[in-house]
Amino acid sequence: MASTTDTNSPTNQGIKTLRILCFGDSLTAGYSGYGYFHYPYAAQLRKRLKEDMPDTEAMIDVAGLSGDRVIAGQYMRRIKGSCEKAQDVPYDWIMVLGGTNDLGWGESPDHIYEGLKKVWRLALDTGANVLAMSVLEGEHTSGDIVKRRKELNNRIAYHEEDRLCALVHHEYDNEGDDLG
Repeated sequence: MASTTDTNSPTNQGIKTLRILCFGDSLTAGYSGYGYFHYPYAAQLRKRLKEDMPDTEAMIDVAGLSGDRVIAGQYMRRIKGSCEKAQDVPYDWIMVLGGTNDLGWGESPDHIYEGLKKVWRLALDTGANVLAMSVLEGEHTSGDIVKRRKELNNRIAYHEEDRLCALVHHEYDNEGDDLG
């Protein structure tokens, strides 16, 4: 879906509008400082888009819920609700970050991946492009959770579907070597 141009307002003549939904769990909500502060990445995204695309107004909605899970959580209900609210003016992009809490609760990468595919499908069915984001490295560094996170991120990275792009975060060790 291409961005639209708002020609109704004389002050916005020629300005394109890019509608984005940032959807996910606490990381999308901007969880930081052990929950005392919330700084959603959407603020930095908006700033960078303004710098890189000065003729485009980015309208970004944030739907992050701390503790939510793809499996046994509210992801499907919430993505449906967010998409239904935007039916009249749909999103151009829906960015999905999920699986962090599921990994923490011991869910298998396969099970999480199947759940994410359902979320992505619902988002794609609205006509939006989807940016599927990999699970970030967290404070849990036990061998099992690291292994499962890498397995899930590998599935996300190699998922192929029209209008879906994967954003894969690379992990580095203390010497700066790629652990990818």
